[in-house]
Amino acid sequence: MPTGMPRVRAVASRVAAGKTWLPLALALAATAVAVAIALGWQSGISERTERTKAADVEARGRLDRAATRLGMLAADVAELGRDGRAALAATVGMDSSALHAALDAGAGVLARIAGESGRLRGEVEALPTAVPSGANLVAGATFEARRAAALDALGASADLARSWAVLAAGCLEADRLADLLRSHDELAGEAARLGSEARYGDALARLDLAGRALAGATALRDRIATVADVSVLASWLSRNAAIDAALRRLYSVMATTSGRMDQEASRALADVSDARRLLPPDARALVVVMADLTHGGPDQAIVLIDEARSRLAAAAADLREPPGG
Repeated sequence: MPTGMPRVRAVASRVAAGKTWLPLALALAATAVAVAIALGWQSGISERTERTKAADVEARGRLDRAATRLGMLAADVAELGRDGRAALAATVGMDSSALHAALDAGAGVLARIAGESGRLRGEVEALPTAVPSGANLVAGATFEARRAAALDALGASADLARSWAVLAAGCLEADRLADLLRSHDELAGEAARLGSEARYGDALARLDLAGRALAGATALRDRIATVADVSVLASWLSRNAAIDAALRRLYSVMATTSGRMDQEASRALADVSDARRLLPPDARALVVVMADLTHGGPDQAIVLIDEARSRLAAAAADLREPPGG
């Protein structure tokens, strides 16, 4: 064998071994790269998940705070409704001091509602358009509808000032009417007492004042008639006007006869008796009158206040619901 052949075979053997090792080395290198990429990808997912979880917590907190404040606002509106009902009860009971106390209390609550409603609207408008669900922020039409409902409920609360103004105006007009009717009755009663004492001139002067009170009540009736049933009031005014007119005729005749009962005076006295029989026996008719006056505007205002409270409470509950709930 030539002396160079062993060296040739050794070189060939090393070349063959290299051809086997090279693919293996390349495969190992590729695997290492893939593992490194996978580890980096997993790390990226973990970081994004942590960021999303933090965003979920922040968003959920904002939703819960908005829901809590909506609930508190609903409670304030419920308090306004209670003050409104107290005002209506005072109106029907012709308790002027209780009426003004209820209206003052309601005005204070209304101011609080107005301030909180404005601030809360800004918060609800700034709520995220996505809601937390597990570890993801899930955008959805359901939440958008709830957010819109909350804004709508806040819009209804903005209308509370108008409803309260209607209630207050109606109650105050009824209170003014009650004051005029009481004044009339007191003056007419004084006229009757003075007439029984043969002080006919003084009695006629009191009837003049009673007539002014009755005229004021009639003017109020005409204004209120556009929003409330005034049929009982109209009957009450008509019957009191009739007795006032009959007394006026009687005292005028008696003044001319110096207190003597002649035929004309007898007819005037009979007219007074007839008119008196048509008067209500007690003050219950006035209670009916006052109750009628609260129907329409004031009653409807209470309904609107209650509706606003319900919408706010529902919106608060909806914001607390999980997405898709």
